[in-house]
Amino acid sequence: MILECLPWKIDVDIIGTKKLYKTNDYSLNKNWNEDFISKLNVAQHDFFDKLGIDLMKIEIEKHDFEDDAELSYMLVINILFCGKFLAMPTEQLELYKDKEIYGTNIEINDVEGIPTDDLAIYDELDLGTGIRFKHPISHFEGSQFEKWDCGFINAALIIRG
Repeated sequence: MILECLPWKIDVDIIGTKKLYKTNDYSLNKNWNEDFISKLNVAQHDFFDKLGIDLMKIEIEKHDFEDDAELSYMLVINILFCGKFLAMPTEQLELYKDKEIYGTNIEINDVEGIPTDDLAIYDELDLGTGIRFKHPISHFEGSQFEKWDCGFINAALIIRG
């Protein structure tokens, strides 16, 4: 399935993602996952469901702010799914080409660079700070993420409460 979340375009492997979550659980605290899921509207829930993502098994970190009247907590969410980048912001593409940061295993082929004026996010779901799609090496550890075409994508977002 081709997912167009401009400026990103991703070829999503839904079957691979469902298999990923059958054998892997990235959750840190099931209560945090339940809290996140309970705040989703139907369109937001359907977005993740159509990608094959098991929201009870995604990685969510909760940070409480007891001394802040305006911000009581923040959820930092990293969602791994199977797929391949077809397009991304030009600035992000250039960053991945930096061998000092990402090493020589990251060789970008067949990814279209999309010029953007601002820090790119996908905010059509009105979900927190919006979603940023990244190569998983920027957050997840493991040799399976070291190559550019590793078959995984990281969707990251922050929810403030």
